[in-house]
Amino acid sequence: MGGDDLRIFRDLVMEGVESATADFQRFLTQSLATRFEPSLAGLPVDPDHPEELLAQKLEAFAEYGPGTLGRAYLTFYERFNLTMPGIEASSINHFFVAHDMTHTIAGLATTVPGEVALSAFQFAMNNNEQNRAALLASLIVHEAGFAHPEHLAEADIAILSTDSAVLLLGQELRRGSECTGDFSLADHFALAPMQLSDVRAEFGVRPPVNVHDGHHFLW
Repeated sequence: MGGDDLRIFRDLVMEGVESATADFQRFLTQSLATRFEPSLAGLPVDPDHPEELLAQKLEAFAEYGPGTLGRAYLTFYERFNLTMPGIEASSINHFFVAHDMTHTIAGLATTVPGEVALSAFQFAMNNNEQNRAALLASLIVHEAGFAHPEHLAEADIAILSTDSAVLLLGQELRRGSECTGDFSLADHFALAPMQLSDVRAEFGVRPPVNVHDGHHFLW
């Protein structure tokens, strides 16, 4: 194939990708709003200014004792060199509070396979609209690779092409299915003073198969 045929084929493919990307961006904007931290969901969001009060509220978790969820949540940001929600201007700070609390309670790291596995964990924990959206978004961004949210520089492609990533996905699907409740949209501010071990026990979060595989922390 060459010449006009190739140009037509290329145009069809690119138009399809562009259309799918636009659809995904609309879907992502709507779905992320349903996954905001519950106590923050009704608050106004200013994407042009930092949320100093939110950052201060999260930093106050340092006052909780060793082993608490609040302390573990702060450790999450230190360990993975991430900026705490509220410090920088963003339209999805309220989403990241809940998302990063879910990382912390599940004990899953921010590796790309870990992100995909976390969404699978959530889906298996509770097959509801929010968690289905989380899994779909993760697969589009990290597997199909044709779109990505604003906080990522670029999309990944075919992350599940490696045996280790597929194994992790399967293991986390099982761990999620063994949970006794969905903690992804719990009131994490209310849970923060509790011991992380007690929070995990309350929701039936079991240890991963391999705590030293580079995709888990605080186990």
